[in-house]
Amino acid sequence: MSTAKALAMSLAMALVLTASCTETRGRWENPDRPEEAWARDKAACRRAASERAERDFALDQQRGPRGYSRTRAYSSSMNRYEAEKQEKTLFERCMTRNGYVRVQQKPEPE
Repeated sequence: MSTAKALAMSLAMALVLTASCTETRGRWENPDRPEEAWARDKAACRRAASERAERDFALDQQRGPRGYSRTRAYSSSMNRYEAEKQEKTLFERCMTRNGYVRVQQKPEPE
């Protein structure tokens, strides 16, 4: 594996780990909907956000460098990172638009 590829992969892993560590703890609740509907609503928002983020990621990949390029792996990793951020944002907007609020969970004692 070339040094550029190894560097790009390391950077991509660091970005993914950083993104996963910054996930806000909490539960989505909607006082106007029965609790049985919360999981369905959450799944619908997650699916819609994922589909849109994946579509946008594919378009960004098509616009990126073609053929062999030292920056292609880096560009692809950054596109993936942006897609994951966009998916989280789209999911949160969908939940908020549907009347949900995030309720912070208390940390578990050690």
